[in-house]
Amino acid sequence: MSQVPLNPDEVTRYVQESVLYFLSQHSKNSTIKRLDYAKAILTDTGRRMQNEVIKQTKKVLKLIYGLAVIEIDENVKQYLLVNEIEHNPLVPPNWSESQKNEQALLLPVLAVIFMNGGSIPEGELWTFLLELKIISPSSRVHDKFGDIDRLLKKDLVAQRYLIYEPVRQVVDDDRDKLYEFRWGIRAHSEVSNEKILRHVSEVLGREITDFAEQYAQVSSQQ
Repeated sequence: MSQVPLNPDEVTRYVQESVLYFLSQHSKNSTIKRLDYAKAILTDTGRRMQNEVIKQTKKVLKLIYGLAVIEIDENVKQYLLVNEIEHNPLVPPNWSESQKNEQALLLPVLAVIFMNGGSIPEGELWTFLLELKIISPSSRVHDKFGDIDRLLKKDLVAQRYLIYEPVRQVVDDDRDKLYEFRWGIRAHSEVSNEKILRHVSEVLGREITDFAEQYAQVSSQQ
């Protein structure tokens, strides 16, 4: 007998709430009891939903924040968040919380653009953010990052971190593929491709040489 698919909107909502919960506990440098976490976020959810939410939460925390979730099996099951990356290469330590949040989202966006060859169709970027549970199928507003659509298409474009413009050659009628994102002049000035490649490698637990095309590009710029 096949299982009923989990509701993607519910999964996304629980993941977003879980990320905020884990980050708030991490700021206190305390371990997180699974029972407390479940009571706070996952009340009245089944085991399948809980396992999926925890899996996706770990993915988001690692890719966006560079935090690994370590499970501690003692008398009471607990989680511990560990910094895997020294710091976000885009964020100076004296920035405000809102600035840090904005740049926390910008980093993976710049990374996926770079790893995609320098540009990414709008539809593919939304798919990427959907996989990270930053957006949901029904909403592009995030509790921590705010209006993602406005942030990417207007705010970060105005700051010259991103370029959002029509694709020169349209291959079909899918509107999301009519526009693409690329690095803006400020991103090129402030962020090195090598730092982005090293960030991606650290997050994925790979060597930078594993990404032959990107490594060749970085090497040619040195």
